[in-house]
Amino acid sequence: MNKKLISFLKVTATDPDKDADQGAVRYSIHGQGAESHFVINDITGEMYAQRTMNREERAVWRFVVMATDEEGEGLTGFTDVIINIWDINDNAPAFSCSPDACLGSVAENSPPGSFVMEMTAVDLDDAAVGQNAILTYRITENSRTPGGVDIFNMDSSTGTISVAAEGLDWEAAERHLLVAEARDGGGMVGTATATISVTDVNDHVPRFTEDWCGGRVSESSDPDAAVLELRAVDPDGGAYGQLTFTVVAGDAEQRFHMVGHRAEQMATLRLRKRLDYEAPGEQRFNLTVRVEDSEFSSVIHCLVLVDDVNDNAPVFAPDPRPLSPLSEDVAVGTGVLQVTAGDADSGPNGDVSYRHPRRVRPSRTFRGRPRGAGHGRQAAGSGSVAGL
Repeated sequence: MNKKLISFLKVTATDPDKDADQGAVRYSIHGQGAESHFVINDITGEMYAQRTMNREERAVWRFVVMATDEEGEGLTGFTDVIINIWDINDNAPAFSCSPDACLGSVAENSPPGSFVMEMTAVDLDDAAVGQNAILTYRITENSRTPGGVDIFNMDSSTGTISVAAEGLDWEAAERHLLVAEARDGGGMVGTATATISVTDVNDHVPRFTEDWCGGRVSESSDPDAAVLELRAVDPDGGAYGQLTFTVVAGDAEQRFHMVGHRAEQMATLRLRKRLDYEAPGEQRFNLTVRVEDSEFSSVIHCLVLVDDVNDNAPVFAPDPRPLSPLSEDVAVGTGVLQVTAGDADSGPNGDVSYRHPRRVRPSRTFRGRPRGAGHGRQAAGSGSVAGL
């Protein structure tokens, strides 16, 4: 079944010759679109479109119509024909960034009105004809603050997306997905999904997880021995969350140092030098440790107690007084001399007792007798030798 053609133009030519047969004029078209898109009734001059026109592909057609008398065998005249394709609203708006390039970025804590991104759409219809290509923009699916307020806004005329409310927080959400709509004047709609990345800013002070810390270490511990661990929290990411730990007070002789573990936001306090419990000021350390990122810092106070070990032998105190001669009839139990020894260690490690060493044969004439035991660093014990 042949498709019915609809006439859109009729051309008419007249033959000025006397007694000319006007019905013998024949018409033909020549140029682009002739026969392929347009045809003409060679007798009536009516023109028809052979296929549906698409203004978005071609808006104007130009060709020549020729009129020949004597049923096409005589003289010829011609005229130019220009056909403008009238637009109808047959195209929906399309976002130029769709489907996967609608990407925006904004820093956290940006105030309302801050620019985020442009989302423009294209409508292939003719903007000069009615409202076919006049677009209006809006966000149909938005992100909201905990209070239910839309975070983003879209300019209805330009498609510019901006921050609409306070509350952009990288620590709460690193990205937001929005659905934007472009609607033309005829009601046709195009949509696209925008991904908005929130960039982190350094807006958190690093904090220790504890308010106070303490530890113990033996004076016999080797350098680099671990004393205690410290942890801190900084919600910021990337370089802003990289923390440095430092001993800033209480260690004038630099006995300690911090070894950081940045990925875990923690550090270990370690010995830099061997400790000596008997040395002045090395029984306890009140340290101040600081944790810091690139801008902010906080401190914590740590008490480190040093444990004594038995690393000092008792030492007899010299007695410059000469020993007095003994009478041969001295009574048994009479004191002959008194010795005193001290031990620099502390607590039970500094308790001193007296006896004859095993490698020396005890005399059958004398015996030792302790007279109390003192604690090193506090008092020395004493002992006496008496005749048997």
